[in-house]
This record gives sequence, C-alpha cells and structure tokens, in this order.
Amino acid sequence: MSIIHQIYQNMYRATVPDEPVCSICQGPIELNRQLIHPCLCQSCADAMQKVKKVYKIHGIYWYVLYAYNDFLERLWFQLKEQKDIVLASIFLAEEDVDLRSYCLCAMPSSEQKRMVRGFEPIIEVFKSTGMEIYSPFYKTSDLKQSNQPKSKRQDIQDVLELKSCYWMPDKPILLVDDVCTTGATLSKACTLLSTSKVFIISAHPLWMASQEPNEVANAPWIW
Repeated sequence: MSIIHQIYQNMYRATVPDEPVCSICQGPIELNRQLIHPCLCQSCADAMQKVKKVYKIHGIYWYVLYAYNDFLERLWFQLKEQKDIVLASIFLAEEDVDLRSYCLCAMPSSEQKRMVRGFEPIIEVFKSTGMEIYSPFYKTSDLKQSNQPKSKRQDIQDVLELKSCYWMPDKPILLVDDVCTTGATLSKACTLLSTSKVFIISAHPLWMASQEPNEVANAPWIW
C-alpha cells in the first residue's frame, strides 16, 4: 500500500463514527434501545413528546403523534425555513408505518412558501417512508395562523381550495398534516374530500386540550 493510499484510508476511518449518532443532536445512541429505526438518542426522543392520541370529531378520527412543543417548533423551523431536509426522515423513523391501503392527501403550503423552499415538508416526511402522497388542495393566500389574531384564525380555512381534475387512486382517503394549530384548515379539508381519518404529525397542546371531550380511550392506532 502506498503512503498516499494509507493516508487517505486513515482520513476516511477518522470520519466514520464508531457508534450510531442521533440524527438531531449528533450525540451517541444507546445500542440497547429497542427501536425499529434507531436514529434518535433517548434525550431527543423524549423531547419530541410522543402522545399518540386519538379524537373523534364529527364522526372523523383524528390521530395525533406528537405534542407541538418548543423542541418540535425548532425542528419544523429547521426543516422548513432552514431547508434542513434531512430532518424529514426523523418524524416517522421510529414508527412501523404502513399506510399503503390509504390514499394519503397532504395539506398544502402556500404557493409562495413552496417556491421559496423548493419542497413540501409534509410530502418529504412521508417520502422518507417510501409511501406515495397526493396534493389535491391548494391555498389561495399565504396567511399563517400564528400571525393572525385569535378572532381571525378560524377564517384561515377560507384560503383552502380543491384542485379540479386531480387524479387520485380509489382508496380510502387519509388527510395528513405536519402541524395542527386550530384544526380549522383540516376541518375545511374534511368538507372538501370525503374522509373518515386525519393524521397529524404534531398538534398544539391548546388544541388537544380543547378536544379532550372527543378523545377516544384505547382506540387502535392508525397502523
């Protein structure tokens, strides 16, 4: 082996971690954790605050995976606004996700956001699982719920419309969204498309608290 070859080999070995590292903080992952896809350390996994709650609202089952806390807010910002698209794979990484029996319909970003980002965050999240996802909706405005006064937040649903002549497979529809703040946009989507299930990656604690009377105890999970 030449000296140059040996130098390059040693440089490569130095860059390869001796143990798996967390996809978020880059800290070491405990090897004894029983995970389907061990990509997070215990600290980051706990910080994501998985809740797995199910609510039945007007006859439709709403499934919530995480509570939207400060940690999740930073992760979504890093993915959406800083375009750290690698983070898209972590939200469902430790779930044995198989939703191929459904037609997954994503809630849309505005056209302006999509142009700036160059991608749809919720589509990237599900793309990491290998599942196909459809975009039958579009927004007529770039209004953001968190920027609206409380009295106007329900009006955000008026910016959602259904695309015409948009093909989708003949399967039960599952609406999917990344963050649920008031549920107004998702409720509007439920009126535009016939569905019996909604899946939310992360929901605001205040919204979950408002839906406590609709929570379904011991309900089977969506997959």
